[in-house]
Amino acid sequence: MLNTDRYWNFESLIKQSKAIEGKWVESLASREIPPYDAQKQKSFFGLLIEECLGIAPNTRAEPDISDLGIEIKVSGFKQLSGEGGLNAKERLVFGLIDYLDVAKSERLVDLKIWNKIKRQLIFIYEYKKSMNVRFVHSFLWEPSGQEVAILEADYAILRTAVIQGEHLSGKGFSALDNFPKHPGKHYSKYRSAGRQGLVPPSSEVSQHPVLHDAEKRGLGIKNRFFTKVVAEQIGAPMLKSGSSVWIDRRDFFRHLPE
Repeated sequence: MLNTDRYWNFESLIKQSKAIEGKWVESLASREIPPYDAQKQKSFFGLLIEECLGIAPNTRAEPDISDLGIEIKVSGFKQLSGEGGLNAKERLVFGLIDYLDVAKSERLVDLKIWNKIKRQLIFIYEYKKSMNVRFVHSFLWEPSGQEVAILEADYAILRTAVIQGEHLSGKGFSALDNFPKHPGKHYSKYRSAGRQGLVPPSSEVSQHPVLHDAEKRGLGIKNRFFTKVVAEQIGAPMLKSGSSVWIDRRDFFRHLPE
């Protein structure tokens, strides 16, 4: 286990991360694995990885490993029928959109949330409808200059919409993604009389510089762009056919013993 408060260096962290590659959940879990739940699967895997690395769970604004400025992420890659390959099952999520911060930040890299985006230790598992899956890849992703430029172009569109008081949509973005977060479409739900059992969000992310009620939306990258990121990180070609992209199954698993 790593110390929960301090890490000596990147090398020790990456070494322990690489040791997880090829391992099944049942060989990593120190407690009973719960029944399969599509909604809770990824969060369970995330907690498991943090436990394996000796990271104490937290909901703080700073990255999971604050000493190194690293955020931990887990994401599933699904098998494509008829293609013999895998691609990202879903977008990579960064967090909630803070509209006030967007309005005052001319660039994506100026956002407060960028501290949790700029350096991520990502674990990829082969998605199945099971709680016992295999972790296949781990890598440290620090967006390249080219990747940042692509994200910044999308961010400029998003910021313009926020400043002009337009409701956001995920359409028209090539890499950066924004999407509704539940429960509730607007934060006004938390302020409505008679609502019980709802935890109010922080005052910052529940406000909008123009609109009366801020729509609760998340920020991340599209699964197509994320597939490209993973392909580049593992040194595999990204294959395309129409609107579909994927990594050949043989390339995806080639580093693991048969």
